[in-house]
Amino acid sequence: MLGVKSAKPSTKSSDGYLRFSQIQATPQGLAGGGDAMCFFFSLIPATICVVVGYFVLFSATMTQGPVQTFGYILAGWVFIIAVFFPVMGAYVSMAGLCPIETMMKSMHSAQAGRSSPIPIGKIVNG
Repeated sequence: MLGVKSAKPSTKSSDGYLRFSQIQATPQGLAGGGDAMCFFFSLIPATICVVVGYFVLFSATMTQGPVQTFGYILAGWVFIIAVFFPVMGAYVSMAGLCPIETMMKSMHSAQAGRSSPIPIGKIVNG
């Protein structure tokens, strides 16, 4: 993903606005948030909630009276909760607060300073 980085203050036009030609792409992504791993992982529980909500809604149509009303209300709440997962996943990804991304970056930076764990040619049959 490519994000947008504003130009240096000295490159602004005389009216103070950035021109399209002055905008640069950054490899970090939108708002420095990197890739959207948290957003994509948030789709898993959202899908589960939608399936459960549909099952509750379907089951509520088979009942009568206050149980049916409770089923409709419960299904509505499950659908509302299902919407919050991708919304919060998108916020966390765009804000750069994704713990998955932080963990991956720390693992890659730790590996960058080390050589391979088993030196080639040093393997002994044991």
